[in-house]
Amino acid sequence: MPGRRRTADSAERARLIVDLRRRRVPLSEIADQLGITPARVSQIYTQTLREIPAQSVAEHRAEEVQLADDAAAALMVIARDDGISPRTRVEAWNSLRGWSEHKSRILGINAPVKLEVDHSVDADIERFVAELAGLAPGGEAAAAGPPGGGGGEAPSA
Repeated sequence: MPGRRRTADSAERARLIVDLRRRRVPLSEIADQLGITPARVSQIYTQTLREIPAQSVAEHRAEEVQLADDAAAALMVIARDDGISPRTRVEAWNSLRGWSEHKSRILGINAPVKLEVDHSVDADIERFVAELAGLAPGGEAAAAGPPGGGGGEAPSA
């Protein structure tokens, strides 16, 4: 919890949960081992990850990416093997999709990107258009286009 200091026992439990999750132990097994619910294991794990330094998070992210790459490589062998049943090959491709999505989340590939539009250039454009209109013969009428609405088409040869 934010603002609360962990006791030695709860810190050790959190460290153990992170260690077991890094070794891919299912939440239910960790919960059974510690005598708590899987939901509580998940809660402690998530909170602990928020508290660890950025360098450790980067290391954990790198481990997850490597796991996803290893899983994808192994699944590709199955997916491309003509000697394996079509159903199993389709399941391998489906699992590959899941690992790809997991890797994308880890790397933030699909994260929304906030774009900032700078409208300060609009004033410059308006100033240049007015300046050009003043330079052209006929003033603003010339800037509006050729008379008769010809659309600026070049004469045909």
